[in-house]
Amino acid sequence: MIKDLLYKLPRRPSLTAADLEGLAASQRLAYACARDIARELQEGWTEAQAARLMDVYLRDHGVKTVFHKSFAWFGERARFDGMRHWLDFLPSSRRLRPGDCVILDTAPVYRGYPADIGYSWSLGDNPGVTAGRVFLAKLRAILLELFS
Repeated sequence: MIKDLLYKLPRRPSLTAADLEGLAASQRLAYACARDIARELQEGWTEAQAARLMDVYLRDHGVKTVFHKSFAWFGERARFDGMRHWLDFLPSSRRLRPGDCVILDTAPVYRGYPADIGYSWSLGDNPGVTAGRVFLAKLRAILLELFS
């Protein structure tokens, strides 16, 4: 039964080289936004300030629409501790502190092409973030081998 349903699904259109470049450009802009904002953030800034700054950055770089507004989560909120309802995920007045892990999430639609990225880092030293980056580097190498 499921197999019959799968055959009835519309076929995926092929992406052109221009489409792939458009998607890549949107993703590059999203990551540039997150990295540039991460460099600007300072102790005491709120999640709401960081998220708003990302949205301004995207608008200043030609983004007219987004898949979703930008998010920022600091410290324990970056682990999504206690978040039960979608409203809990909205950027808060939680202030950035030294050692906090941070997630910046943004989703521009740039020149008609969507991207949705999350960027993690920490304000100062954070052993958990460092260990995560080491693990991800190993995982990326494995994934490249598997799909090459």
